[in-house]
Formats: sequence, structure tokens, C-alpha cells
Amino acid sequence: MGVAVLAQATGLPIIPLISRGGSPLWGRGDFSPRSGHVELTVLPPIDVTEAHERSPRALTDELALYMQREIERRSISE
Repeated sequence: MGVAVLAQATGLPIIPLISRGGSPLWGRGDFSPRSGHVELTVLPPIDVTEAHERSPRALTDELALYMQREIERRSISE
């Protein structure tokens, strides 16, 4: 919920990021990652100026659903 609270408090947009390939780079109990390839996808900014009527939880849930749909859409198109 932190990103929603911060965005609502500042009026700044949320910039969603999708990362792939990072999990195998972190060993159990490791404090630093191994060398490897991580892909970051920057999604379009989400304007929250009209989001003040929604709770941070509702905004976070909407963001999670949006990102899940984007991940699925991009997985299908690859």
C-alpha cells in the first residue's frame, strides 16, 4: 500500500515496473545477487490525481490487477 499512499499524498503518478529473471540470481540466505540477466519493463505512468476518493488499499488492488494483466498479455504475445 505504500506506493498508493505516497502517490495520493504527492499527486505524482505511479510508474509500474515488471521484472523478470531476478529470482534465480538470489540464493537462499544470500545478501547479494549472483551475476545474470534481469529484464525490466517500464509500463505507462498511472495518473492518481483522481484517486483521492479511493482508499490506498483499493488503489493498490487496482494496480496489482493491472500489472497481472500486463504480465499475462506480454507472456502470451512472446
